[in-house]
Amino acid sequence: ASNVSRHGIAPVVEAVREVRKQFQEMHGTRGSPDTWDKYFSDESRYFELLVAFHLREQAYMRKVRITHCLPEPCTPLRCFHTIGTGMDMGEFLLADLCSPFLKCNAASALAVYVIEKVSRHNKTCSPPVRLARLYPEHGEAPTLYIDNEEETSRMSEWMLQIDEELKEERSRLLQLRLKAYSEELQRIWATIPKANS
Repeated sequence: ASNVSRHGIAPVVEAVREVRKQFQEMHGTRGSPDTWDKYFSDESRYFELLVAFHLREQAYMRKVRITHCLPEPCTPLRCFHTIGTGMDMGEFLLADLCSPFLKCNAASALAVYVIEKVSRHNKTCSPPVRLARLYPEHGEAPTLYIDNEEETSRMSEWMLQIDEELKEERSRLLQLRLKAYSEELQRIWATIPKANS
């Protein structure tokens, strides 16, 4: 774990510390840890970064907050992690859809879909979506590939179209099941003796 912190994410942690230091210098460096914690927790200054990287052919994810400037491990029981104001809805969607066995292209399409869905319900999450993928290279530094906006937009439209088609089918099936359940309840209630008025 120490190697991961030292080699994999150290530059990101240092960059966040430098931003924190500049804020402190602008607003005076005196203050207790609690005072600074409140200062950096304010939504106008708070931010967190989610960093994914490869080290010795192993994939890692770490979260760095400006409040503490420490690399925090993501939950090991899940193959995904979310941050920001839309994280709860993102985790809700990913819990049903994500699998550790997804291939890179499928996982990329799923990520774009989830962000688009969340942004439709959370006004602080706004498009356009930018997508980057990290490919490990045996014995060499990983290759970073950043999709252009046109590719990502096309992927987003495709996923949302699929979602719309599936939504109609889900709604139809749900209505059928609810109708059958309602009819079954009516049959059950019809057999129950009515209480004397």
